[in-house]
Amino acid sequence: MRTTSELWLEVAWWVGVGALALTMLIALQIIVLRMAARRRQVRDQAMTQAWRPVLNAAMLGELPASLPRLAARDMMSFLTLWLHLQQSVRGAAGQELNTIAYTLHCDALSRRLLQRGNRAERVVATLVLGHMRDRSAWDALLREARQLDSAASILALWALVQIDAAQAAETLALPLLRRTDWPLAQLATILQEQRSTWEPALARALGTVEPARLPDALRLLAALRLDLPQAVLQQMLAHDDPDVVAAALRLATSPEALPQVRAHIAHADWRVRVQAARALGPLGNREDVPRLQELLADRQWWVRYRAAQALASLPFLRPAELESLAAGDRFAADIMRQVLAEQAAA
Repeated sequence: MRTTSELWLEVAWWVGVGALALTMLIALQIIVLRMAARRRQVRDQAMTQAWRPVLNAAMLGELPASLPRLAARDMMSFLTLWLHLQQSVRGAAGQELNTIAYTLHCDALSRRLLQRGNRAERVVATLVLGHMRDRSAWDALLREARQLDSAASILALWALVQIDAAQAAETLALPLLRRTDWPLAQLATILQEQRSTWEPALARALGTVEPARLPDALRLLAALRLDLPQAVLQQMLAHDDPDVVAAALRLATSPEALPQVRAHIAHADWRVRVQAARALGPLGNREDVPRLQELLADRQWWVRYRAAQALASLPFLRPAELESLAAGDRFAADIMRQVLAEQAAA
């Protein structure tokens, strides 16, 4: 009969054998993966060498009579190369690349990838369908744009704008105002060439936004540097909620809004006074100097700071005049000196 120590030795031996076998299996798997990656790299290089000259010629308007063979397993690599070239050109060159893509049925493949592919494949498919302006992919892209994945959904928004900017604006204006996860820089890039289409759609959608979300929606429009029709802006500036008024004042960039901006200079909520002072910088004239001078003595630091900045931005006031405007109050003098120092250092 074996002793306890012998049993433990046998267990340890088998554990060692198992660990060695597992290590060998892992090493074998690494070798297999590296070999597969190397084969894929060789295939990608061969595909690129065969197709890059064809795509370059197509961008110059020289479509070849026949296209090289493209294996199904190389389609994703081809789409990546095609996207790289497509995103670097504009106009007719992009249309020629689209012609090749349609010839190879990249639209059908991308629609399948969008429905059944993994995340990376869906992203590639979204970009391809956007560049190809494939109308038949509209519903699938719309579903993608409504997903919680912020990176994938904003790319779907871009693709929909490429396909039909007007319909995208009507369909997605309200979701855009409600979302807080889409990066502002990407949104601005997507919408900058479609301002005339998106601004009226966003103004209409603003009327259906929940009251609690209204300040955030207005701040989003201001951050994107989009304009509201004056009738809508005046309605927002007359709102009962100080958060809404303060957010709307960020959009007050037209002289037509000046009377309402002035009306909020003495608002009870300091956040409104801050934004009114800020808006008077580019809009104000000599009539507004006394109003801003009064704000230099406001009890809130941010109000004093924005008032000093607004005064300093008025082109008809010299530094000596600015200092004299703030001379009667210690806090006003301090904030004016700070703003003038910031201007000098800029």
